Amino acid sequence: MPASISTRYDDETEYADRLLSYCREKDLKVCGDYICEVLTEFNVFDDEKRSMFFRLQVPLDFSSKFV
Repeated sequence: MPASISTRYDDETEYADRLLSYCREKDLKVCGDYICEVLTEFNVFDDEKRSMFFRLQVPLDFSSKFV
């Protein structure tokens, strides 16, 4: 899946849904929980909102693809 960058905290759910949809479209088998890793967090743009760069990952099972 191509990388996407978001700076809004509220985007995590949307991007997790996108990642799951991508895995389903490509017939990939998710074999665990997704991970949301906050790479950096800052309040430069607006003091009212949390701004951050984050990375979402899911573990995949490729064992059945190569049998």
